[in-house]
Amino acid sequence: MIFAQDRSMAAEKVVIYNFPPSHTSAPPLPAVSKSFASWEVGELSVKPSVGEGLPPYVERAHDLELRQCLRKIRNGSSSVVVIEGNSCAGKTRAAYEGAGTELHDWALLYPHSADGLRQAAAEGLVRPRTIIWLDDAHSTVLADRDGEEAAALLLTLKDAVSHLAIVVTIWPGHYEMLTGAAPASQGQDRLARRRTLLQASYRVTVPDTFTDRELDDFQRRVTDPQWVQAVDSARGTQELTQTLAAAVELMHRYRRSDHPGKALVTAAADLRRLGVREPIPARTLTAAAPGYLTTHARMKLVGDWAATALAWAREPCHGVCPALPPVLHPDGIGPDPDRCDLNDYLEQHIAEERAFTAPPSPFWQAALTANLGGLSYAKLGTAAFSSARFKIARDLYIKALERHHTPAFSDLCVLYSETGMIHTRRGIDELLALCEPIEDGGESAFHLGTDIGYVATGQVDAEYRERSVELATALLERAAEAGHALARTALVMMYEDLGQLDEAAAVARVADAPEAQQEHPAALLHQAAEGDADALHELKRLAHTGGPRWHALVARAFDVPSRLCAWPSKLSKQGERDLARQLLDASVAAKSAAALGMLLDFLDRPEDQQEAAALKRSAAETDSHFLFQLFMELWPERRREALALLSRARRQRRHGAVRTVVRHLHKIPSARHTAEDIAHILAMRDRQPWAQYELALWMYERLETPEEGLPPLESIPDEVFALIEAAAVHYQDARRLWGQLLSRMGREYEAREALFAAVDSGDYTIVTHGELGEHLFPDQPTKAEQLKMYGLTAEGEPHDVW
Repeated sequence: MIFAQDRSMAAEKVVIYNFPPSHTSAPPLPAVSKSFASWEVGELSVKPSVGEGLPPYVERAHDLELRQCLRKIRNGSSSVVVIEGNSCAGKTRAAYEGAGTELHDWALLYPHSADGLRQAAAEGLVRPRTIIWLDDAHSTVLADRDGEEAAALLLTLKDAVSHLAIVVTIWPGHYEMLTGAAPASQGQDRLARRRTLLQASYRVTVPDTFTDRELDDFQRRVTDPQWVQAVDSARGTQELTQTLAAAVELMHRYRRSDHPGKALVTAAADLRRLGVREPIPARTLTAAAPGYLTTHARMKLVGDWAATALAWAREPCHGVCPALPPVLHPDGIGPDPDRCDLNDYLEQHIAEERAFTAPPSPFWQAALTANLGGLSYAKLGTAAFSSARFKIARDLYIKALERHHTPAFSDLCVLYSETGMIHTRRGIDELLALCEPIEDGGESAFHLGTDIGYVATGQVDAEYRERSVELATALLERAAEAGHALARTALVMMYEDLGQLDEAAAVARVADAPEAQQEHPAALLHQAAEGDADALHELKRLAHTGGPRWHALVARAFDVPSRLCAWPSKLSKQGERDLARQLLDASVAAKSAAALGMLLDFLDRPEDQQEAAALKRSAAETDSHFLFQLFMELWPERRREALALLSRARRQRRHGAVRTVVRHLHKIPSARHTAEDIAHILAMRDRQPWAQYELALWMYERLETPEEGLPPLESIPDEVFALIEAAAVHYQDARRLWGQLLSRMGREYEAREALFAAVDSGDYTIVTHGELGEHLFPDQPTKAEQLKMYGLTAEGEPHDVW
């Protein structure tokens, strides 16, 4: 997204941001569809630039790739193009230029939000030869809970409307988060549709920098003094688009400033990085600001310092972009004086700098009193939980529930389970009271029921053990009656673990009854697999016509008890192998957790082996599980191919997948040396913190260890200390080990700080597993145990009983 000005406001270059709807935000902008040529470049969210007008466009390698993708859509079928890149790298301008070349005679629909997309579809605005423009989709149409519904609708439209180009721009970190591996249970996958949409797409990456040749090309074509100055300034960093958008100078102004307005910007960045996507109340920022200022700076605050700070943060840099841009007023006209956005370049860079820093105490107090939506409170609650601020997390989750954000109840159950609060009478009574009025299709009752089921089956102990079976049964039955697909299965498993086989059989009969199965989206499929001719006929009709019911069916085809997952072979035995294959392919495309493995099992005939191998290679490009599986199949006989596969994953920045392979490789005695060589390259050349940590750990574990279990400090090489210290900056496990080593060296204050830093960066397990308590209270076991349950205060000190 780069350099354009809103021509309707050319004199002031004001851009007013509109957000997805929440209970505090303005009405969403209506979805608009008109010919591509009718859109002003600023209307499509291309960023304003220094200088006058729109700077000339310099084509780079990704532009050719993007245009090839758009040309394929023009000449073929509907598809999605994902343009990935950092803030101000030029994603939106690249999309604009590419569409203007390849799809200039198409219509363009800009829905702005999930509601806008639904409105456009309902009004019939999505027609053949239409571009659906999803700029910064991670914070608009595909954001949070509404994003799943929007992605499902986009998948339906893609199948139903010919020649549809869905153009998505997105930051790399959000792309990786939304396309990561699915959880084992499809029912718990809150990203399934978004994952499907983004992975089944063309993907183009926009780099941050320009080559010298590209900078020279730009300089030859410009005469505007500000553009000439911009390209000269960019010679050092090669970041031309960021300089033109004044983003680099805005970041410099932020870093160099000692103005109190900087504290407001930092507080806004913390809100954004911890999950608040809605417009930010200015009052919340001014309430949080003192926590970001030194005592000396606070002493200098006089008069209406808050208004002065806001004015500084809202002042455009070079007349282009302010740190805190305005947002639309709730009445839909003009800017809102009480709320603001955060410049996305600042958001991305400040978030990276503060990724491992806990917000100060006033931030949490301001958040608790802010007028935010339920989802924002839930996100902040999870952030507080991660940094062991358990009381604050609990209060934020309850705030979310008060605003009818029911998924916060499951989050609260996780918090109470991890801290042990759920095992107390007080904790369970509170959860039961909060669960009672919730109506969410049984999800909350299911979550609490399964947690209590662990107590009932003796896996954990609790103060209410004697009534745990009764409580779990009542909650799971309630969940089942509300339509939760897995509730009765969980109840069967609990009864079986308790040895109550008659009760288990009775519940299983109810779960398998046709009227119970009918509610499940894939019920028709399982009835057809059991030989129901009418169901088979209807299933074939759906396979031919597609539509929302078909998408729901294939997405949930394996979201059933394991005994019902044999439908591919059952359909094949009925002579419907082609139908089974079509269902499996569709289920794979929907990213159903078990589908790809089931498809590979299905391709077990000799004539299918080549296709199965190609499918596994394709899956390894995006799925960490299949990358690992394929690598181990190739190793060691086809060593060169295996290492090339891993090298490709490294270039794609699939750090988690590479880490999994390297860790396993190190467990194989004959491959240990290779694993360490790979880790050394990743640690030294790529500066990967996990590789620094693993390499240090392997060196540490090779040292001779006396009976007490720890090698003498003097035997530990300096390289181990250096690697762990370097990794500790960005890696939680390394912080923990670094704290342990500092403690052994007698540097107790530094050890304490390292452990607290690990907690602040999101490793609450240092508290719940007792490590911090043992360090702080070595001779006070009661206080150490208390810390595990009650966590830390906002200031980071041990919390009293609450």
